[in-house]
Amino acid sequence: MKNLLCILFLALLMVGCSGNKEKSTEDIEPADQELVIAPENLLKVRFDVGGMTCTGCENTVIKGISELEGIAEVTASHVDSVAFVSFDKTKATPQQMSEAITKKGYEVLGHEIISDSGE
Repeated sequence: MKNLLCILFLALLMVGCSGNKEKSTEDIEPADQELVIAPENLLKVRFDVGGMTCTGCENTVIKGISELEGIAEVTASHVDSVAFVSFDKTKATPQQMSEAITKKGYEVLGHEIISDSGE
């Protein structure tokens, strides 16, 4: 019985994570390769993200944020439950990014601006 439960659990975990895997990390293109951000408009924010369990989850979060205008770079780690975003503060907001993460099925537990070159 224990073996059956273990197999069932592993199967559910694999199905759940594989459903979120949209692209491998190397297949994800930058949000806007031509994006030029004035130094005074560049911000970097760290999001604490709940629910990421694999690289497929990371890629889903990255893709969701990258679809927003003004995003320069996005990285995510399911191991550390974080996402880092560099963006143009005149074109995007942390609130929009939080909403993009939530729409992909993950929970934003908080965020913090970690650099503001305009100060």
